[in-house]
Amino acid sequence: MKRAFLFLAVLLMAGCSGSQSAGTAKSAPKDPKMAAIQDRIDKTTPEGKQMVEKVLGMKPEVNDQASGKTLKEVVDTYSTANGEYNIKPIGWEASQKKSGRWKIAFNYQDWQKQFLVAEWEYNPESSKLYPFEFQNAKEFWVAPEGQDKTKAKK
Repeated sequence: MKRAFLFLAVLLMAGCSGSQSAGTAKSAPKDPKMAAIQDRIDKTTPEGKQMVEKVLGMKPEVNDQASGKTLKEVVDTYSTANGEYNIKPIGWEASQKKSGRWKIAFNYQDWQKQFLVAEWEYNPESSKLYPFEFQNAKEFWVAPEGQDKTKAKK
């Protein structure tokens, strides 16, 4: 009987400590940077989400030269094929500007866990996608196949 009581007491204590840790996890403050990013992503309209899907299949242009891969292919490569230097995608956002063009932003963390955003502009009239800021967005452009070999010959 004493053993059964002791067993029940241990089970109850384990159950209580488990519920306390679950409560602690819920009340832990969320990173304010991550919360701000998620808020911007959540504000993307259905039309904006459609625009994100569209540009993911496009090849961004830099100096009128289209990338060798689509935006989705480049992001996928940087997310999975760089070992410890992989980026961690957080999400996409899109908003239409007064000019009718679209701002497309990709939120991610680099391998050093820094929160970064790459921004492109999509022009529906010309159907072109190009970097809007030149710090991060240009990193998601890759040379078309064969271009590197041409440069090496010069």
